[in-house]
Amino acid sequence: MHAALSLVLVALAAFVGTMTDNFAVLTAQLALTDREKFRRVGWGHFIGMATIILAAALVGFSLEGIPTSWVGLLAVAPLGLAVHAWRHRHDATRVSKRGATTTFLITLSLGGDNLAVWVPLFRAAGTAHETAMVIIFLLADGLFIVAAQALGGHERTTHLLRRFAPHLTPVFYLLLAILVLFQCHTI
Repeated sequence: MHAALSLVLVALAAFVGTMTDNFAVLTAQLALTDREKFRRVGWGHFIGMATIILAAALVGFSLEGIPTSWVGLLAVAPLGLAVHAWRHRHDATRVSKRGATTTFLITLSLGGDNLAVWVPLFRAAGTAHETAMVIIFLLADGLFIVAAQALGGHERTTHLLRRFAPHLTPVFYLLLAILVLFQCHTI
């Protein structure tokens, strides 16, 4: 039971930690989108995230021959993302009012940080845990979309996300780099 709970907590931490930018962008995009297009935008995001999740799982699986502790060195990517996010925290984020295709493409373009964190975690997890993490990520993304849609209609929410997400993102990346190092037994 302890191993299963640990797996769920690590998967949720990795998902939530890498999704602050995606959540802010999707919520802001929904705030600028007609309500009747929310479902299409949600599907565009979900398909984009499913693509990223499966790509991370496949790359993680393909690294089976490499010692897990070496894969943990990929934690340099979220460390670099933390520095980059901190340096650019005051840059304005441009959000477009679009539909499912644009949302899919935006989701893919924001997915580099997800891949950087998720690939080593999938590699460290093993096949059974990797499958469980894929399912957890997909379920968490469904909840993420519902939350973004619920908050997307509130101007105050969009304002708060635009204000605080740039400051929280570097902290999340730093914590995720540490998580990757521990999960892969690099330190």
